[in-house]
Amino acid sequence: EVIPDHQNPGIPTVESTMLPLEEPCPAIEVMLGTVSIKISNDVDPKLLSQILKAVTGTC
Repeated sequence: EVIPDHQNPGIPTVESTMLPLEEPCPAIEVMLGTVSIKISNDVDPKLLSQILKAVTGTC
């Protein structure tokens, strides 16, 4: 196989490093009144706790 001089197989191209533009599938969706929160599998539990406290108005 001949590789052109301008391409190095050891250096990733933009196309090979780009992630798909799809949203990750949430593990759960919480409805609080008119607010919908989609929670993914990789959310930090401390951040999730702060978000839920802010949305529900609890301290």
